[in-house]
Amino acid sequence: MKCTVEEKEDIIKEQNSEIFTLNSELETVRQRLLQLSEKNEMLEGNLQANQEALDISSREIEKAEEENENLLNEQAEEFRSELEEVKEEMASLETERDTMSSQVFRS
Repeated sequence: MKCTVEEKEDIIKEQNSEIFTLNSELETVRQRLLQLSEKNEMLEGNLQANQEALDISSREIEKAEEENENLLNEQAEEFRSELEEVKEEMASLETERDTMSSQVFRS
């Protein structure tokens, strides 16, 4: 079946219209891809900033934990020293008591 020139022109016009539509859709997709790429870059920047902040927070927590441990160790050492002093004082008082008791019984 032979096509007339008019039919061929109509086919070409229709194909050109489809090509134009596809090109428009392609441009829309390209624009959306560009927007998504920009958004992705922004999100990656935010992710990196958040990771850096998390790393800083983790270091601060570790530092605080270390300071707390040191403080607890210092307090424990002070407590042990005070306890030792109290024990010595108690032993001294017991000795003094025993001495007084033996003097009372001798009298």
